[in-house]
Amino acid sequence: MDISPWKKDGSLKLLAPGKKIAERIWERNRVLTQFFISIGVDEETAARDAHKIEHDLSDETFEKIKENFLIILNNPIIRIFLFVL
Repeated sequence: MDISPWKKDGSLKLLAPGKKIAERIWERNRVLTQFFISIGVDEETAARDAHKIEHDLSDETFEKIKENFLIILNNPIIRIFLFVL
């Protein structure tokens, strides 16, 4: 299956399967980077570490991180408690 055909001008145009994979990886990168920042990792390190694990993390683990991170983001009492400690 060809998911990333090169165009004559040298640019890359993702087909639907490739675009779906790219969107999945981009979501993982954004969520993981923000999660790491929220627990006190500096922005540069958070982005670097998110990039390292975004491809290898299981779907189950990523979904649990995302689910729990969203709970924290959407609950001001939990946010206050975590960031005061």
